[in-house]
Amino acid sequence: MVGVTASALIGVMNPLLGRLGSLLKREDANLQGVHRQILFLRDELSSMSTALEMVSESEEANLQVKEWMGQLRELSYDVEDCIDIFMHHLGRAATCNGFIQKIISKVITLKAHYHISIQINELKERVMEVEAAKATITKAAALLPNHPRHEIHIFGEEGMVEDEK
Repeated sequence: MVGVTASALIGVMNPLLGRLGSLLKREDANLQGVHRQILFLRDELSSMSTALEMVSESEEANLQVKEWMGQLRELSYDVEDCIDIFMHHLGRAATCNGFIQKIISKVITLKAHYHISIQINELKERVMEVEAAKATITKAAALLPNHPRHEIHIFGEEGMVEDEK
């Protein structure tokens, strides 16, 4: 069951990573602080997506892994909403003609960058919380004795680890 859920989440993550990559290539989105923050989000979410792919191959996962997947799903949706809002502001500012309208466009773009910077900082904190949850799963699993009837699926230092029966 967890494989299906993880696969669905991968279906959300892959387009999101593509959108973050294309946002990094946009010249109007390249203010230095925002660019670094978007790069951080893309790299962290990519790492989490890799761990998620490993989880998708398993039949079962413990409750902590399922909770981590739920947090990752919500975080993905919030990052996607943030990108949509930012792109909307950039698109609106790009439709201006004339000198005064271009100045207004620049002000709108700067305001959008400021707001996106605040939102990305909040998302960055959440990414670190989700990553900390993954680390907690790893530490907790190290303390669990092997259960003779079930395999316990956890994240290890290099990704997915399966305790043997």
